[in-house]
Amino acid sequence: MADSGAEKSNLIKEVINIIIGGALVGLFSLFLLPTKAIEYWWLVWIVSSTSVLVWKLIRKRVNLSQKK
Repeated sequence: MADSGAEKSNLIKEVINIIIGGALVGLFSLFLLPTKAIEYWWLVWIVSSTSVLVWKLIRKRVNLSQKK
């Protein structure tokens, strides 16, 4: 039962990392994008958060395949 609590805690940490990582990537990418992109900051944040999530999933899959 305690293991379930640890998994939930790790999941919450991962979600927070994805949200913050996506916000940071989105913030820095706004400097490179045209000024029109500032109106669509939420779209930039969603795309960057999704890319952070995909990157973490791919990295986790590669790490699991290397352990085998």
